[in-house]
Amino acid sequence: MGRKAQSDQERESRRAEILECAARLFEETDYAALTMARIAEAAGIAKGTLYLYFHTKEELFLQLLTERLGGWFAAYGPVLAALPCPMHPRDLAAVLAQAATTRPDLVRLISLVHSVLERNVSVAQAREFKARLLVYSQGFGAALERIFPMFQPGDGLHFCLYYYSIVVGLYQMSNPAPNVVQALDEPGLRVMLIDFESHLAGILTGLLAGWWVGGAPHMPSTAFLQPKTEGIIKNT
Repeated sequence: MGRKAQSDQERESRRAEILECAARLFEETDYAALTMARIAEAAGIAKGTLYLYFHTKEELFLQLLTERLGGWFAAYGPVLAALPCPMHPRDLAAVLAQAATTRPDLVRLISLVHSVLERNVSVAQAREFKARLLVYSQGFGAALERIFPMFQPGDGLHFCLYYYSIVVGLYQMSNPAPNVVQALDEPGLRVMLIDFESHLAGILTGLLAGWWVGGAPHMPSTAFLQPKTEGIIKNT
């Protein structure tokens, strides 16, 4: 029994090392250029061994994103708790926009979720990621509700889902391919070059201002997700 526990501990340690190696490579390399062979080499293991831990590159990076998101939400919970109440929409938007720029590699990963990472993982892995994201968003949303009293119960979660979706789309718009940057370097087209943080702050200010003056924008209820996701989290 003791030997198995040690073996499990070693396996988890090796898994964490693989994720850290992948994270370091991702800092300096485009996702498309990264290969499982290169990650295995950086981790000092055989390529076949790597596949014992992660069946696909997408699975590996989705797990990395899950862990990095957990760290980000954990770090910004205390930041929100220390903010004055009530927060003006413009001030809260500035805090949230700045928060999204503190970990650029995390935002890069987020921008890949729907178009790349979720395309080659199992149903169980996709469900686990969505369940974790929902739990993180619920906690973050509850913290927002404490400092932005215009939020009704549940509005914080809805806002977090808006925030997440805006970050995904805006990051892609603000980081065009080099040939597109060159194409937009014309007097009549430069307006289409988007600065991520300033535009995010502006969009979030407008969204929060809607709550400030007239209540939440319409968004379908996520209540139907509760029974299944609660069960998923309890079983992990």
